[in-house]
Amino acid sequence: MAIHFEKTTTGAEDFELGLKRESPVRYTLTLPDSAEPRGLVFVIPGFGEDSNSEYARKLREFIADQYALASTSVMYHAIQSRPANGGQLGFEDHDIELLTKKLQQYGSPIANNIAENVNLLDQAITRAKAENRCNIETLFLNQYELLTSSIYPGQGEYQNFGVMQALDHLYVLGDLLQNVAFDRGNIIAFGSSHGGYIANLMAKFAPNSFSAVLDNSSYACAPLPYVVGRQLGCHEFLATMSLNIAIACFVVSPWRLHPHEKNFFSDDRQKIRSFLFDDDIKTMAAAGGNKTQYRFLHSEQDMIAKVEDKLKMATLLQDNGFDVRISLMGPKDVDGHFVKNLNHGMDLSLKTMFTKLYETIQPRQPQTDFDLNSEITYKGIDMDYTFTFREKTLTAETT
Repeated sequence: MAIHFEKTTTGAEDFELGLKRESPVRYTLTLPDSAEPRGLVFVIPGFGEDSNSEYARKLREFIADQYALASTSVMYHAIQSRPANGGQLGFEDHDIELLTKKLQQYGSPIANNIAENVNLLDQAITRAKAENRCNIETLFLNQYELLTSSIYPGQGEYQNFGVMQALDHLYVLGDLLQNVAFDRGNIIAFGSSHGGYIANLMAKFAPNSFSAVLDNSSYACAPLPYVVGRQLGCHEFLATMSLNIAIACFVVSPWRLHPHEKNFFSDDRQKIRSFLFDDDIKTMAAAGGNKTQYRFLHSEQDMIAKVEDKLKMATLLQDNGFDVRISLMGPKDVDGHFVKNLNHGMDLSLKTMFTKLYETIQPRQPQTDFDLNSEITYKGIDMDYTFTFREKTLTAETT
């Protein structure tokens, strides 16, 4: 039977935004009940159901028991970015103004607290629909009045997006290399959706460290609605409150959209979070010797992570010498067991995914970036990003 350990280590500081880290990184390590593990798997949850700790625990147990691999799941920065896993809805002034306007529109009384006002609006819409006073065609999806709200991640965190999250995992890797024995030539980053995106960033920042990235449905670059959605008017997440009300949610982010604003999400900020630039892929290949093997699964009908971007990413990696296999899933692949639908993530069975893909990869030379004291610099237009590894430390900076 697999054995579980709860651990903490130092988390990444936000060197981009200059914001202090308030909490350490917590992670769970699962070890096989056998000899020294044959490798290490990062099981990286995204923002959806796979962020459920029990789901991740069972997946790690499966990997440990079936493959004698150590595995770990990291409570990375801003992981609690959904109401179901610890994120808190918060109404800003303009959200309250919108709610008040809709209450007035339906002729509803107005209370002194937000929760009661949402309930009053729900009742007013129900009455309006029953009395045929509601124009269905003007409602969102012909059903909902659409409110807006922020999501405040747990632990007072915010959405840096990608960089701190990948660095948190690399800090955990550094901690594990110091304290746990396992095959260093068989370190795998395994994730779905945003978890797959973090997996790819980990291999970008530490190109000598991973034998493979197993990625289901990740995006190839940072989707702007997830970073500056408030400013774009594009919500990141839709919370259905009742049959009448949905809330368009925006995770709190310090990033700004316009060049004159503090914390501008510039082209260089976007580039370091992307896999669509040939010069970055060339840097990865030169720094890591094409060590990492990439296995991508993606729906042909994915409406969140663009298929054309993922295909371009795969092509750039292949053209620069990486071992890449990408499988696009269509209607014929929906079997109700492995692939359940063609929406983003496909409700994929991650156990089956690991089983199918693990047999296609091979261990590599057992030296990580920490062992090699690597230093990798990604060139930008106005700033460069440098990741410096030493035996026990990792630093990241812009110049």
